[in-house]
Amino acid sequence: MTAARTPIRILLLDDHTLFRESLREALETESELSVVGETGRPEAAVDMILSSEPDIVLVDAHTPEALAERVRQIGDLKTKSRLLVLTWHEDPWLIRSAVTSGVGGYVLKSITRLELVCAIRSLFARERRIVMMVSADTLTYALQTGRSGAEGISRREREALILASQGLSNAQIGRRLSITEGTVKRHLSNVYMKLGAASRVDAVNKAMMATLIPSVLGGSM
Repeated sequence: MTAARTPIRILLLDDHTLFRESLREALETESELSVVGETGRPEAAVDMILSSEPDIVLVDAHTPEALAERVRQIGDLKTKSRLLVLTWHEDPWLIRSAVTSGVGGYVLKSITRLELVCAIRSLFARERRIVMMVSADTLTYALQTGRSGAEGISRREREALILASQGLSNAQIGRRLSITEGTVKRHLSNVYMKLGAASRVDAVNKAMMATLIPSVLGGSM
């Protein structure tokens, strides 16, 4: 008989209470996994990480910007806890930002329970491994160097960024440009990645510094 394994200790940080509860129940069907805490508040998560020292922290947030901030905040703790992003946000700039911040993995909520358990096991067993479960196109785009910067931003992406700088919502931008809200989100995500921006405000500021917005305003807009 082999000795019983020490359970992998997991902390859940997610805004949705029902999802956290369901995820906890699903994970705890695995004898080798133990959820040591769950919360929707980053401040509480920090306290839990410092006090319970989980092996893995599963994290998500409502928006890409909030998720990026949570990743940075937890990364700054410099603990031994590995960070696994479990999210619906398949944004290239966010993936690149997360990897740069030292996350152990980035997986989408569309995966199965078995795939998530495998990701957790792999992350726990191999300290220097990064677990990725996103589309090949998104990952390729996310890992590009972005050397083209502002020069690589398309006309449509510029138009979306200009309207965003004027305070319009994604839905309003979509109506103005006659495109779907999902397409607007994709355009802005591409802009964030190309400019190395962490948020809409950051993207607008960097675009202004690169004279990207004035050049468009003086053109066909």
